[in-house]
Amino acid sequence: MTLKKDDTFKPFAFAGGCIPSVEKEALPPGAFSLVQNMRPTRPGFVARKGQIKKHSTADGTNGVMTVFQFSKGKRTERHFYAQFTDGDVLDATDAPPTVTSGAFGTEVFSGSASSVPGSWAICDDMVFFTNGVDAPQVCAGEAYPVESFIVYKGSGAIPTIPLLGEDYTEQVNDGDATTGAVLDSLGTLATDYDCIFIRTATPCHDFNFTLVTGKENTSASVMACNYYNGSLTAVTAFSDGTITSAKTLTKAGAMSFTEPTDEIPAYMFGEAGFWYQFYLSSGALDSEVEVASVTCDTTWTDVQNVWDSDPQSILECQIYDASDAAYYTYGSSAIDISDATSSDVFYFATLEKVCGFFFDMGDTPNINAAAITDIQLWNGSAFASVGAISDGSNGLQQSGWATFARATTAQPVQFNSAQNYLYWWKMTMSATLSDSVTMAVKYMPYYTISEFGKAICCAQWRNRMCYTFDQFPADVYISGLNRPFNLNGADFAVKRVGDGRSNRVVAMREFRNELICFQEEKGTAGGCITLIQGYGPTTYGMTVISTTFGAMNAKCVEVVDSVRYVDREGNESVKVIAFALSHYGVLMVDGKHPYIISDAIKNYFDPTQAECIRRGYENQMWLKYDAAYNGIMVGLVSGTSATTPNVFWFYDLEEKAWYSDARAQNLMCMCNVEAASGDIPILQYGGGCADGFVYQMNTGTTDVSTAIDSFAVMELDGRGAWLNLQEMILRKNGTCTLTPYTEGSAGTARNIT
Repeated sequence: MTLKKDDTFKPFAFAGGCIPSVEKEALPPGAFSLVQNMRPTRPGFVARKGQIKKHSTADGTNGVMTVFQFSKGKRTERHFYAQFTDGDVLDATDAPPTVTSGAFGTEVFSGSASSVPGSWAICDDMVFFTNGVDAPQVCAGEAYPVESFIVYKGSGAIPTIPLLGEDYTEQVNDGDATTGAVLDSLGTLATDYDCIFIRTATPCHDFNFTLVTGKENTSASVMACNYYNGSLTAVTAFSDGTITSAKTLTKAGAMSFTEPTDEIPAYMFGEAGFWYQFYLSSGALDSEVEVASVTCDTTWTDVQNVWDSDPQSILECQIYDASDAAYYTYGSSAIDISDATSSDVFYFATLEKVCGFFFDMGDTPNINAAAITDIQLWNGSAFASVGAISDGSNGLQQSGWATFARATTAQPVQFNSAQNYLYWWKMTMSATLSDSVTMAVKYMPYYTISEFGKAICCAQWRNRMCYTFDQFPADVYISGLNRPFNLNGADFAVKRVGDGRSNRVVAMREFRNELICFQEEKGTAGGCITLIQGYGPTTYGMTVISTTFGAMNAKCVEVVDSVRYVDREGNESVKVIAFALSHYGVLMVDGKHPYIISDAIKNYFDPTQAECIRRGYENQMWLKYDAAYNGIMVGLVSGTSATTPNVFWFYDLEEKAWYSDARAQNLMCMCNVEAASGDIPILQYGGGCADGFVYQMNTGTTDVSTAIDSFAVMELDGRGAWLNLQEMILRKNGTCTLTPYTEGSAGTARNIT
């Protein structure tokens, strides 16, 4: 080829990303075949910042699957969590950006083997976590407000479901230090039947009491505490931090105990939850004692399916009249039990397992002395007693609950003439009832979350918690409004997403007013993306956005607010955009359509290329928004031998261009974190691959101690003409090394200062 001179001047802007998926020779003049470890300044580039270790001692050779910060809104409280590949979750000793001398932190949850990347959500100032192999976890942190505070002063033995009491919940939660719950002259439980009932959202181990100034107790008295595990049971290792000289509630302090492992929800004062009974085992309080506030401290614990507290009507009642040798069938109300004898039998049908029945006796209760002899359950082969009964109806002489231990062995059956499989319960009385007696019957159901299976992922949506489980992996379980533990009742819903396949939902995010759900991509059909809309069970609807695209795991989906978006017609708008990492590439979802935005790096998703992402390592890959540079970070497991992320790309949301990162310490995950100190409000942290470290990103000038090699490779085709670089301007102080290459052969380098 004959070279010629051409005096035409053509500038090439030093801007834009690289396009590694296109052969260098096919790139237009001025395009970049590689931009490594640089970020756009629009125009121009700057070297990316480095990363430092968050802690000095490694957690063995574990990788960090996910990192997440739990930051409360009601009070200043932060927890920085790291999920390691051995299944454990650790809480950082020091809040970012403090560097910890020693290990990362304290273990708060020991997960099972083969955990998947965790889903994290915050709802009502509680953090929720799922890992695919365990029950969903929850932690309310420290100083969490109590749900109920009831002062009970009785005149006799306290029933299983108390009816009396003064509610001071508002007073202990209003933040007013001058008013509180009145405990004047509170006596002992044993002789005076006095106590305090406190309900919490989750099980706890500390209650923090503060007292109204001038209204502290000065009388000798000792406090004790019960929790509920089927009955009120004494806690272990109880310690009263409010006591002075054998006088409880003399000062602010914590009443602490070992957090129970067998605690279950109880129903008292019209609400189901975790109830604690505080009582005086000796002595009495002064004539004027007031508690200004009470909060509780919690640890990580299994989410329990707590009843929504709405009694359910039985489906059917059959009464066997022994004198007629016949069955009489009723609904749930207006059940005629006049003159029923001890030989007659009552049968109740329910949809669920129960632990109690409410007998509404109306205006004509039984007036004869009688008692409930027994309540039995059908266990699959015979009726068997439920055990001891606490009868608040006093033999149907008044409206009340008859409760018993959870009937775990109950089995549904087609009883007598009933055509449907239901739970059936048999009740007998000790004596003949009076004339003209009718009643209505409701029941107290109970629920165990284990019936759903292991929790795959979770999300917060419109003040509700959403979960998916492995028993029915395409079903999204949506809790009641402001009730993250109520996976039951009229305000609870189950929505099956997708196109009918049972691909597991691996990621969910709140997306504007909707919930966006990504299913796992399996087989040649791929996955699904579904939007759930609505304000409650009666208005929920779904839109399937894609029946091909899905996501790899929970850390491969990110929703970003205020993204400048230009459609295909050139119209610009600001939108909320969901990004996801798929087998097909990096997706952008605007709520209507999915778009692949990774054409520039499509070689990493091309199975004919050696650098294609590796099958079977989907749970290792990740995608996250980088708030420092306003872009999307992606970590890929590339090639046939890699087992952890080894290729990293940055997608600039303004230039819509890709930039390569080569990191001295490869990262398995990333998150944005609120700083507890310093001048920068939002920081970025990542988890190392099999090195046991968490790293602060976008800080310093080195990757720990390794220099960052930042450069851009521009491709210029002279088309047979001489190329003469006339000018390059550096906008900041420093030195740039310019090395020309001709057909891959390096020429003389030039330093520009």
